Amino acid sequence: MNSTLPGLLEFASSLPKRYERYVLINAPSLGYVEGGLRGLLFLAPGCRDSELLLELGYSILGFLSLYHDVIVLRYLKRTKQNEKWATNPVNNNENIIICLSLLQNTELLVEIASLHKWGEKGRWIAVVIIELVKMALRFVLYRRTKSGTLYQQKIPDRSETVTPENIEEFNAENVQRREAEALHIGRRSEQFSTTKNKKLSSDTYSELEAKAQPRPTLLETYKVSAGRAGLVTLQSQPGAIMQGRSRNVVLGEYLYMLRPALYLLAMYMCGRKSWLPWLLSLGLDMSGMWYSSSAQELSGKDSEELSRRRFQWCYYLLRSPVFEALFKNGLLGKLVEHFKSGSSILSAAGSFIDYVETYRNFYFYINHS
Repeated sequence: MNSTLPGLLEFASSLPKRYERYVLINAPSLGYVEGGLRGLLFLAPGCRDSELLLELGYSILGFLSLYHDVIVLRYLKRTKQNEKWATNPVNNNENIIICLSLLQNTELLVEIASLHKWGEKGRWIAVVIIELVKMALRFVLYRRTKSGTLYQQKIPDRSETVTPENIEEFNAENVQRREAEALHIGRRSEQFSTTKNKKLSSDTYSELEAKAQPRPTLLETYKVSAGRAGLVTLQSQPGAIMQGRSRNVVLGEYLYMLRPALYLLAMYMCGRKSWLPWLLSLGLDMSGMWYSSSAQELSGKDSEELSRRRFQWCYYLLRSPVFEALFKNGLLGKLVEHFKSGSSILSAAGSFIDYVETYRNFYFYINHS
């Protein structure tokens, strides 16, 4: 028994490394497995009829997928950067993006769980807290990165990071070779720390420091490896930080970040059925879009992000009071209701409206930010 315990402990300690190796070797195809699990979860008995169980399962799969994405990004980081920083953790900016990714994976689950536990009032308190935390993290991220347009705030998934240009890095032979290199670099780092603690002369210490290059960030590594920018526009040269960032663009980004909080405040003061919160939110979105797109030259990344935000305006059709005016109490709703029994197309449209009605009661289903 005593002889097997150390072996079991050693095997248990090696499991994280073994799992990371498995993720890296199967990174190009692991996304299909995760998608299949999400489909099976929707069809699982009990989950389809329970929003709480369904969102709990989706959140767990989201956490797992995020963990896989971080493993892949850190691996790309080790393959691209100076060896001194190969085993160091990500910096604070990237930690903020990871926190935003976690919030996006759990916000709907927290809303549904709060509704079941504390009722309608507790649900809205949870929604306000989540939106305020997201807003604060975006403000900090925007101030630190000093980017022009704040890109979608989540860790890029493997469909963006694993490209035809770098897919060879994920075969078993290259993964094992990189692990051996990282182990060798870790030993060299320990020797460097030991030598540094022996109070070297200033000339010797300067020579060692001169060999160390500035540490690239995880998202800068993604920018190089994927052949395009990550989720925020990072300027690696200090002198180029403020280029292309006009006051109009900054104002537009601040309006974009403030909009969810102001929308919730207007709903609290005027009610969900009032037109004022809807008009205020749409006005802030359109004003922010106008200011953010007023730059003389928009890069491809800026245009892609602004197009993503414009596409999200479709959710305004699902929010109160527009949804009721169009699909419930309006002419279209009455037409569908009147002819639903006689036409298969209108019957399907009526069923779809009823299906949407059940989901639009939750804030985070129709308010993406």
